[in-house]
This record gives sequence, structure tokens and C-alpha cells, in this order.
Amino acid sequence: MKILKIFTVLFVILIANNIYAQTVSIDETFGDNGFVIVPENEYNPGVITNLKYDNNGNIVAVGVIAGNLYAPIILKTNADGIIDKNFGTNGMVTLSGYLMGPQSSQIYDVKITNENKILLFLLSSIINKPIIIRLNENGTVDKSFGNNGEVILDVDYILTINTENNDFMYIASYSDNVGAWISKYNYNGVIDTNFGIKGKAYLTDNATFKIFPNSIKILNDGSIFVVGYDSFNSFAKLAFCKLNQQGNLVTDFANNGKWIMDMGNYYRKQFYNAIETNSGNLVLTGEIVSNRFICSFNSNGTINQNFGENGFFYYGDLSNGYKQTLFQNGDKYLISEWKQIVSINENGTLDTQFNNGGFCVFEDFRFTNDMLFQSPNKIIIGGQDSYYINFTMTRLNISSDVSIKDIHSDESSIIFPNPAKDILYFKTEKQFEIFDIQGKILLKSDKTANSVNINHLKAGIYFIKFDNSKIEKFIKN
Repeated sequence: MKILKIFTVLFVILIANNIYAQTVSIDETFGDNGFVIVPENEYNPGVITNLKYDNNGNIVAVGVIAGNLYAPIILKTNADGIIDKNFGTNGMVTLSGYLMGPQSSQIYDVKITNENKILLFLLSSIINKPIIIRLNENGTVDKSFGNNGEVILDVDYILTINTENNDFMYIASYSDNVGAWISKYNYNGVIDTNFGIKGKAYLTDNATFKIFPNSIKILNDGSIFVVGYDSFNSFAKLAFCKLNQQGNLVTDFANNGKWIMDMGNYYRKQFYNAIETNSGNLVLTGEIVSNRFICSFNSNGTINQNFGENGFFYYGDLSNGYKQTLFQNGDKYLISEWKQIVSINENGTLDTQFNNGGFCVFEDFRFTNDMLFQSPNKIIIGGQDSYYINFTMTRLNISSDVSIKDIHSDESSIIFPNPAKDILYFKTEKQFEIFDIQGKILLKSDKTANSVNINHLKAGIYFIKFDNSKIEKFIKN
């Protein structure tokens, strides 16, 4: 496959004597000179919508091809963007049997199971219902799943979906006369009728609030954090709520389980995404009209006044696109949206050391729809080029502070075995921190040790940082 060299990325050179600044550059060791591009003449015009890692650290890029098909398409590469020719046909799978109309070409989510199978959640225009398709590790449809490889969900439309848990998922649905609700399903499409009221946790009291979710997040205590907007009156309001594991509002959180704020007579006011930080705070992104913001709330649902100005930081006017990817990278927050990445300090100010201004703009992308954290200084982004043609991803290098050694240091590895299943051993006693691909710290030692039990971690990719600032990647089987 011939790779098209069509990208230019606007990067500003940093002041040389600023040793704490972070430069951003295309990683030319990724793919073919920095890019993995599926051109129009090989597949119909396409766009990446979702990026995931499988349990071996490979990248699974899922999207939609346009033209006359509007069908789901999956690309698989290794961690360095080399296409896996053993996956599908030369690395690609086109699910032409699940055509999607141009108005319903949304892929809701992608999940990699413990068995390294691929679950694809989408709305098919053929049956006009959300469905789950399961693929084997080699890209073939798993005919043992559901009805010949698919499960039809008994909902008309999905607002958002959360597949963080390996045993169940949360799906947000709605109807015009009732509003929105959250349901709990297993991955065979069976609803948990003990959740909420006969399987539905309604996000309205039909009298004072009606919350529509854009994102669902499972917090560390197992509670459900729902962010979006309130539409009870004619104008939308910023809104979020917290449910317990039974689907009831957590009444000691925020204002009887919910937070709603009217910020003017504008239709477009909503939260888009949220994370729980290493300290337990809640950080959210959103917009008012086209003015994008990031904000912070304490774990009890009150505004974090130490963040930005009165808890909010507005970083730009963005009139195109809406999908935002958010993760924590150490003491920074990185936001990917439309065709840029923004870096925000932990206190809610623009991280001007990031690319000498806080922004990294990709002029030859039409969309950067998703972002993967590959290490503290490497990010995968995926989307479509500015010519509305190519299904594309690239990898960015973000230079680290000079005191931090690169993850690809030539020093010998401290950890073994890798991959590991139960115990990860160290060659010498060290203090350590283990964090996931979202940058969230999962384990932290107070004393030196020569091993750590990782049996409770889910299968996947993790990073361990030692007290000498050396960072290594490992795989949990």
C-alpha cells in the first residue's frame, strides 16, 4: 500500500534555553515516516472514529468508509503503526454486511475483551437498531456470539455508552415523552432488571430537571457519573449527576445528586467528557455556544475554586466539531478535539510550555476524532485528512522534562517478566508508581520493593515509573 505524504503539522520551535518546555513533533518511527494512511484509491473515503489497544498492545482503529457503503471498517497495527497483515485482508476488515446510512453512520464504541476479541457497537440502517458485533482476534466475525456473530439491542437509539467494566456496560437511551435513562446490560445484550426501575435509571423527575447525557464515567467507588445538559426548559443548562450502583441518585453529592447551572439563553451549553483525577476530583470538558472550557469539581460535587476562575477555564472558540478526548498526563490535562490538542495545567491555566503556547494544531486534518495515550511522551491520534478522503492516524512525540528519562532509554530493563500475569519483579529494590494508558495512577509504593502483585489489574498495557524517573511499559496478561 502506497502511503500518501499529505500532512503538514504546525509546530512552533521552542526557546532553546527553556529546559522545561515541551516540544511536539511527528514520530517518524511510527508507520511509514510517521503516518498510517489508508488512501481513497484502496478503500472508499473513510474516517477513524475510535482507537483502542488490544491486550497485546496493538492498535485497533475503527471507523466508517463512505462512498456508496457507509460501512464499518477496522484496521489493526502493532504499537508502532506497522499494519498487521494477518488481520482481516492485509490488515483491514470491512463489514459490508452492516451498512449504515449517512445520517446514522455513528459507531458508538469499541471494546476489547479479556479474550482479545473485538466488540463493535453501532447503529445499522438495515435493521434500524443498535447492534453488537464480535470479531475474533484475526478479524473474522465470531459466529459463536449471539445470532451468527451479532446481538441486537432492544433500544431504539443510544445517546452514549460506557464499556469500562468487563462484565457489564451502561447504555444511555431516550424517548421524546420520557427523556433519558441509563440501563445496565451484559455483553450478550441482556438487561439487568434489578438496576433502576425495571432496568431503567431515569435522569428526570418530570418536574424540575431532565438530563441528557453525552458521556458516562464509572468512578473508583463504582458509582456512575453522567455528564451532559439539562433540557427541562427551552434553553439547555450545563448538568451532571451521580448514580449509585443500583441506579439511584447519590443524594449527598452536589445538590441531591445533581448539578445544574444556567449560563445564559443559549441553546448550546453542555458537558462533553469527564475523568476522575488521581486526587479524586472530577474534571470535565464542554462548551457554551462554541466557547470551549475545562472545569474541575471536588469529589463531593462542589466547584473546585482553586481551578481556573471560579472552577472554569475557557481556552478557545471552536465552531467546528464537538468530539473531545480528555486524559490526565501527570499534572497536565490533554484535550483532543477537531484538529488540535490543548494542554491545561492542574490548576486550570493554559500550559504555555506545551509547544510554546499550549496548543498543537494539525492543519491538514479535517478531524482528529480520538486519541490514545501510549506513554507519558507519546500520543496516537486518529481521524481524517483535510481532503475528506483518508482514514489516517499518526503518533506524536512530546518531549519530557530533561530530568525524566525517555521510555525508550538504552538502559537495560528493570522489570521482568514482560508480559506478566500475577507478579511483576524488579532487578533491584525501587519505589514505584503504576499508571494506566489514561495516565491515572493505580498503584504507588511508599517503601522500596523488589516486586508488585498485579493480579487484580485488567489485561492490557500499563506503565511503571521508578524513583529514578525511569519509565517502562509492561503488558498484563
